[in-house]
Amino acid sequence: MPYELEIHSSFDFESAEYQELYAKSNATAFQSPLWLKHVYSDLVPQLDSEPIILTARERDSKKLMLVKPLLKRTYMGFSCVEMADLGVSDYNGAITDPELDEKVFLQEKTNKTLRKLLPSYDLISLRKMRAGSRAITSMIATAKVGEMETMSYDTPLSAPYEAWRTSSLSKSFRKELRRKQRKLEEYGAVRFELLQEEDRIRDAIILLAKMRSERFEDDLLKQDVYLQFYINIAIEGAKSGFAQTRLLYAGDEIAAVEFGIHHDRCYYFLLGGFDQETFAKCSPGMLMIDHILEQRAEAGDLLADFTLGDEAYKAKFNTTARPLKHIAISGNIIGHLVQMTYERGGLVKKVAKKLANLKMSA
Repeated sequence: MPYELEIHSSFDFESAEYQELYAKSNATAFQSPLWLKHVYSDLVPQLDSEPIILTARERDSKKLMLVKPLLKRTYMGFSCVEMADLGVSDYNGAITDPELDEKVFLQEKTNKTLRKLLPSYDLISLRKMRAGSRAITSMIATAKVGEMETMSYDTPLSAPYEAWRTSSLSKSFRKELRRKQRKLEEYGAVRFELLQEEDRIRDAIILLAKMRSERFEDDLLKQDVYLQFYINIAIEGAKSGFAQTRLLYAGDEIAAVEFGIHHDRCYYFLLGGFDQETFAKCSPGMLMIDHILEQRAEAGDLLADFTLGDEAYKAKFNTTARPLKHIAISGNIIGHLVQMTYERGGLVKKVAKKLANLKMSA
């Protein structure tokens, strides 16, 4: 085999070789050096997870050709190998060199090597895999691939923004946004601000967590470990523009907070919140989205990604639904039974999701 496969319990995602691999790959912002660094340093140790980072290098040159960020979790004695997601990544996948020969991973010899390298497991469950992800079905030949129930949504962008807005948003929605803007202006001058200072970013993410806690019962930001993860990403990522934290003011009051990440001329909307008690009728969240789309289009971005979730408001911004893949590989009869039961959905699927949430908050 032309590649050397290894499993690591730690990996330097800020190394020059990983940054070079990432830059050449078609991976998303959720596989960026900063994002994965903090997933493994901030979340994995706190959430009782075992890191499993699979790498493939050219046998002769030792060039890094593939990184697959995984972890192992145990749910009431049931062991599962998953992508290094832990609820924060909307897209998962391997980070691969375009010249990687994926046919090698379909060979039985390679499959045997992989099975020996991986720790014991009942099930491998790889969720949120984009259809275009490379090396997602070829890690083990017996993988079963299906589509997730929830989709992701994105819309192409172009400048000038006003022309894009006219051609992409309905006339009634554009009128609605103007009306909401005028309503918000009744509270004072409306302005948007992209934050750079560490203390202000930290305060904004904390405020965002408070805003969201009033709307979402199971919001991850209610847990200190996740709140600190996003604070770290927001502060460190602001230096390069990878992470962007914005405020929407009406007079002296903060009406909305938005946090997103940016990679390869694409902005990813991740977390938004607004002051429901004061500004709910002004739709500050919609106004914030419209503002960000304008900024990113004029800056040369080609895509706005509204990420995972079937919320109705996304359709108003001319988005296209994208299916995501779920890959399952059973390691034994128990894993096979769990996989089959989960696929049937209903109560069992709800219980499985509840157990995962409990595991995160433990």
